[in-house]
Amino acid sequence: MPDPAAPPEPPPPPPVPPRLSRQARKSFWRTPVGVLSALLCALAALVFLAFGALGVALELGYFPDTAAVAGEDLPDRVVAMLREEGVLEAEERVLYYYSGGLFDYMEDGNLCTDRRVISYWTEEGELYVEAAAYADIVGLEVEPAEGWAFDATFHVELASGDVITLFVAGEDDGDEAFEAALRRAWGRGR
Repeated sequence: MPDPAAPPEPPPPPPVPPRLSRQARKSFWRTPVGVLSALLCALAALVFLAFGALGVALELGYFPDTAAVAGEDLPDRVVAMLREEGVLEAEERVLYYYSGGLFDYMEDGNLCTDRRVISYWTEEGELYVEAAAYADIVGLEVEPAEGWAFDATFHVELASGDVITLFVAGEDDGDEAFEAALRRAWGRGR
């Protein structure tokens, strides 16, 4: 029987962990698979951020919309740029607009205003503009878009015999809205 006055025995020391091999002690992130995983995660994050930034830029009007838009939905800075570049006249109001440009509104654009129909494009750094007052238009032929991913083609026949061709995306039925706005303005301007 143990002596009650004797000090208690100290607890045994914790067991020593077995010695691990060098490979077993490596962190996952230091292995080739871990490094590759980290790189893929970083790449996925960059792609996600890039698409997010592109979406924000599109929503804020820094890049042209992929569909035709009503004039009141066109950012004021775009209207100002069109005036500055000589596409729009002073006080001219945009009714409907479509840009075929990918990153820049000045690459390509088609619009109807309260005064006229306009098509413009930039080629080798030079801006070309074709425009006609509604009073000068004698005919309008429209080849509808064959789905949301295609453009409708508008052939605007002038009294001079010239034809102005406009292209408007079929996305969200923008080509139909553009045509309706153009026909209304043409009817008022004859």
